[in-house]
Amino acid sequence: MHSNSSPFVFPGRSSNSKPMSNATVNSTLKRNGYKDRLTAHGIRAFVKTFLSSRKVDRHVSESILSHLLEGGDDLENTYNRYDFLEERVPVMQLLGDYCEQCGMNLELVRG
Repeated sequence: MHSNSSPFVFPGRSSNSKPMSNATVNSTLKRNGYKDRLTAHGIRAFVKTFLSSRKVDRHVSESILSHLLEGGDDLENTYNRYDFLEERVPVMQLLGDYCEQCGMNLELVRG
């Protein structure tokens, strides 16, 4: 569990039992100077591309994005309820390390 007894790192504004909406993320991005440069879906596309480039198992990457298995049959998506948490943790650390490194590189460029 995370803050406010929510299972989400970024819970919704009106309900802790739902994730933050794309509209809220997009609004925050716009307020912070990213209008027409970055969107919630753009971030998700970056994450999927990054995970694919690192050869992360498809089940794990789809789980990270909270997707049903793309191209998977309905039975698999219905009955396989494994959350891949153990596999997701090191992958999210890899992603976090990459983003942190990108941030450090930006600071070096900005000087």
